[in-house]
Amino acid sequence: HVVDIKGATRFWVHMQKKQANGQLKLTKIPARLLKKSNKCDLALLKVDVGKYNLKILPCVLDTTFRIGQSVVVIGSPGAGRGVLPGTITGGKLSRIEVRKGIEYLQTDASINRGNSGGPMFNMQGKVIGVSTWKFTKAGGVAVEGLSFALKIKYLIEEMKGY
Repeated sequence: HVVDIKGATRFWVHMQKKQANGQLKLTKIPARLLKKSNKCDLALLKVDVGKYNLKILPCVLDTTFRIGQSVVVIGSPGAGRGVLPGTITGGKLSRIEVRKGIEYLQTDASINRGNSGGPMFNMQGKVIGVSTWKFTKAGGVAVEGLSFALKIKYLIEEMKGY
């Protein structure tokens, strides 16, 4: 999330790579800020894909979503605190929510602190959204299963020009 990048001159993307011995190793990849959006609380960073042998993920740009379709979310809940690095959770697409002109995909897949910015995939392995936030209380009552991701099509339009 874009918290406060005023004055920041260096950006890093932290990746975990599996070593030959099966151990995970944290790799810091330098990134360049292309654009930030306070509206959707995200920044677009550029990394050298070829230099680090990274794969570009396919995205779904159409808006054909079925309520009840299965989705998968990848993230690192508790990031920075050594809790559950690199988790995958599954759930169902519950609805399309529009808040302040921003389109979100609601799911019951677990999106927690540290998952933000991680991809939401359909079952064909294509990115349909980017994890952003969840409700923990509604009307003073604790709730579960109200997690949200920005629609990837909306995010691409918001970051247009890069």
